[in-house]
Amino acid sequence: MPETRYFNALRNALSNERLSKYKRDGDLSDAEAIGRYFYNICLCEALYPALQGLEVALRNNLDSAVSNRYGDAWISPTSYVLDGYRRDDVAEAIERLEREEKGNYTSSDLISALGFGFWVGLLSKNYETGNTHGTDLWPFLLKQVFPNLERRRRTRQTVANFFTKMRRLRNRVFHHEPIWHYKDLEQQHAQILQGIIWMCPELCDTLKLFDRFPEVYRNGPTPCHAKLEGLLDSIRSNDNT
Repeated sequence: MPETRYFNALRNALSNERLSKYKRDGDLSDAEAIGRYFYNICLCEALYPALQGLEVALRNNLDSAVSNRYGDAWISPTSYVLDGYRRDDVAEAIERLEREEKGNYTSSDLISALGFGFWVGLLSKNYETGNTHGTDLWPFLLKQVFPNLERRRRTRQTVANFFTKMRRLRNRVFHHEPIWHYKDLEQQHAQILQGIIWMCPELCDTLKLFDRFPEVYRNGPTPCHAKLEGLLDSIRSNDNT
């Protein structure tokens, strides 16, 4: 039957292991898990603008603040500003850029090539006053990097905890992992926007013009199930003609 072939094809393309993460006890057919799978895609898509804004604002604010304190050459494989882990990250990014761009890259390209983990790593205690593993960044740069974070909460630990949590969500979204079952996803979305406000309220206001997450989350998986059911109806109809 065409409907059976359709589901078999999807299972082969997506894998039973992946689809199993979208199943619930009591499901009557594969269509329910597949609907949730595509709902998850819609949620990830809807979170992309906010997550991208958070990551880009963090790396540019950090680069500006550290450059002002230690000079523009602070990002290098031999930088005295960075600890060994971050210097290795820089060396790998440069190697990748030289291979892909044949050496024709700018400092902005290097900043973009460094992953979110690199920038979140700069918020670690290695860079706090009194620690011997890295250069002192905190608390000196907190106000410059996060000018709109309330003074009483403006600590390295506060921002490190926040960005570590947001990095976990970001990695799940960017690596195509399930987030549809998160009970606090709406809260995490609001936290992302708040984190952007800490750095640039204007960016947050602009992102909201294109932020579809509230609508997608409010509608839930129903529209995805409806579209899938429409496709199945078409398959069944063609099978009967």
